[in-house]
Amino acid sequence: MKREKETILNFSNRIYGYHISEKLDRLRNDFCPSPGSFICNTGCSIYMRYITKGLSCNGALDKYPEECRKIICNEGGTDHDKNQKY
Repeated sequence: MKREKETILNFSNRIYGYHISEKLDRLRNDFCPSPGSFICNTGCSIYMRYITKGLSCNGALDKYPEECRKIICNEGGTDHDKNQKY
């Protein structure tokens, strides 16, 4: 049986028990100052806010999805609907 290639999001959700939606992951990827890197940019607003709580970016997206969405929409200058749930 052939196994399909797993995305980083699916891997993180499966291994760490996260529940990050694909929509929120895409929103974060558009906002991320260091896309494709395993090391967060220390100037990232999500990183700065949640590193003191011991959370990675994915950990923050899992535990505080709405707060992260607001950071992304307010600081990222995205055109995404600020009232939409992720």
